[in-house]
Amino acid sequence: MANNEIEQITTNGTSDKKRSKSKKEINYNNDYSYTSDYLQVTNRIFKQMLISSLEGVDKIVKRLNTSEKINYIRQYACLIHRLFYVQLRESQWKYYYDIGMQENIWFSLVSKKLAAMNSMHHTYGCSKTLIVQRLTTLQRQLQEASQALQEFGNPPLPQCLSEMKPSLDFTTMSAMVTAVVGKGQHKLKQQCEYNKKILKIDSTDHRLVQYVYDLKPNKQQIRSIRNI
Repeated sequence: MANNEIEQITTNGTSDKKRSKSKKEINYNNDYSYTSDYLQVTNRIFKQMLISSLEGVDKIVKRLNTSEKINYIRQYACLIHRLFYVQLRESQWKYYYDIGMQENIWFSLVSKKLAAMNSMHHTYGCSKTLIVQRLTTLQRQLQEASQALQEFGNPPLPQCLSEMKPSLDFTTMSAMVTAVVGKGQHKLKQQCEYNKKILKIDSTDHRLVQYVYDLKPNKQQIRSIRNI
């Protein structure tokens, strides 16, 4: 199978909201529900993802030759994905809260006309109230995801997996799945880091423009500033 086929599966999720953004605006409020594809992909692709996760597991993965074996690992992958995703979202919103408290970067906007004239986003950031609400929700979701994962791992592995030869223990299975999910969320992590950087850039742009207009420059001075 081509590598780009695996790459597409492990990095693309589905969302209950349209996630495309214009190049000019970043929606900081977007808290879409990112859903993994681990239950939908074919057995062939899922097994290839597992083989690619760690060195030396190909013999084990090739013994995953029944739906019962594959489905158990698929379910575990979905739980790991959910936990990692909520942790990532919590980290992002915690950053918004911390930078708001430290640098007073909260929700701000200017007119779209002024934003277009100065080549910047017309709005950025989130209100403190919204950030606190999101953090509260994410902390609850994190507890739920952690509990679901713990409950899944408490019973021993199903007999169909524990009696495989070569054997598959829970530690090895967890390592494989964790590697698969981590790779699958790579682009999502990049997007979160990008949003953090854009927030700082937007804040700087707004403050500089506001500072200039507070000086009440004339039209000639404004034209000169835009040409810099």
